[in-house]
Amino acid sequence: MENRVSSGDEDEVGELKAQVGRLTRKIGRLQAGLDELEGIAEDRTRELYDVNNKLARFIPPQISQMLEQNGTQVLEAERRYLTVVFGDLQGFTDVAEVMESEQVTSMINDYFDVVLEEVAGASGLLDKFIGDGFMAFWGAPETAGRQEDAKSAARFALSLQKHFGELVVGWRKQGLDHEVNLRLGMHSGYCSVGNFGSSQRLQYTAMGNPVNLAARLESAAETGTVLTSRVTATMISGWIPVQEAGKIRVKGIKHAVSTFTLKPEQRQESALADDDQVTQFLGRLEETQQLDPGIIAKLHELARKELPNHGQG
Repeated sequence: MENRVSSGDEDEVGELKAQVGRLTRKIGRLQAGLDELEGIAEDRTRELYDVNNKLARFIPPQISQMLEQNGTQVLEAERRYLTVVFGDLQGFTDVAEVMESEQVTSMINDYFDVVLEEVAGASGLLDKFIGDGFMAFWGAPETAGRQEDAKSAARFALSLQKHFGELVVGWRKQGLDHEVNLRLGMHSGYCSVGNFGSSQRLQYTAMGNPVNLAARLESAAETGTVLTSRVTATMISGWIPVQEAGKIRVKGIKHAVSTFTLKPEQRQESALADDDQVTQFLGRLEETQQLDPGIIAKLHELARKELPNHGQG
């Protein structure tokens, strides 16, 4: 007996086939849409990657790394002990007035490249360029300890002076006939460091009296020298030679500030001698501003009598 399919069953099978066809076409359109979205996502990813690479040129690498790992929370302002260095070119304004703008741009970019390379090599953070000057600091967002940070900053300053001299030699070969020199100022102390600014724009930077004093020392530095405060000098004097440069009056500070210059030649690292330890102690005592300057002077005089090498740098 033959099995026969009723017309009703045929209609039902036909409808099912039609539904399958419609679903297949919808799936095809969805797949095409997914493929298009995937292509758009890849394009956007490449664009974001390019943007990030471009933005990285404007953000210190230490900060970029911290943002990628932890977000902005880690950049909230905090109190940190920093060694701050300011640098400025003397005579460059005269150069800019007589040379073509293309030459001036090339020279200043060469100079900033050297600054950035030297700061990175010394594990510091380049805070900002200011005209033909700059600000950098050691001690945040990472620190090797306040003394090691100060030593790194001092070595950076001496190395930058050396390489800047080499840069000027190259400039002279390009036609520079003006005197251009680099002066630096450095100081150590507790600062507020973190993100500062408005809701629209923030910058990771340092603020506080130590920053202001470092800037003042840079302004007071003689041509081609690195001028530092006693605080920083006492931390580095056992490793990097310093020479007393006298006292200066600084706006915002009641007492005169003792200053020292860094010597280009470095000596082998060694433990602090007794004389250096006394110098370091009296320097820190002086910077606390808790004792009358006259008493501090008498203590230095007593140390000079008891320790023949005291105060000779």
